[in-house]
Amino acid sequence: MPKLTKKKYLPKEFEHVYLGMSLDELQNIKKHNSLKIKTSSFVSYATEMVNNQFVESYIYQFDRHRLLYEIIIQYKPELDVEKYLLDNFGKLIQDNELLIQVTNSLYLKIWTYHNRIRIANAAYFTDELTAHEAA
Repeated sequence: MPKLTKKKYLPKEFEHVYLGMSLDELQNIKKHNSLKIKTSSFVSYATEMVNNQFVESYIYQFDRHRLLYEIIIQYKPELDVEKYLLDNFGKLIQDNELLIQVTNSLYLKIWTYHNRIRIANAAYFTDELTAHEAA
């Protein structure tokens, strides 16, 4: 999978983070920060607590091969994440989400859920990608 490092899709805090990177790579990059890791047979999560004005934490979600496929940004309750998403990415498609074609084979899905912005490789959400391509 190609590295997804385009700054217009990922906040500056993720300069060295890309979808498709391994959990080991993330641990090496974030060694100065404390990552709390939870693993099951299907998915692994690495949580990074953040202490800034708007963000509470970053959650990195890995597939069973320990490859990063989703970044979840947990914002503080006072931030309107839907407005933030609209202001930073422009017109949204249905249900406050975006589906962006990055390469011929890579679609990026960005959406809000409660007070979170989720940025993911859309291939992990194949039903939605198929519906978008059919439209």
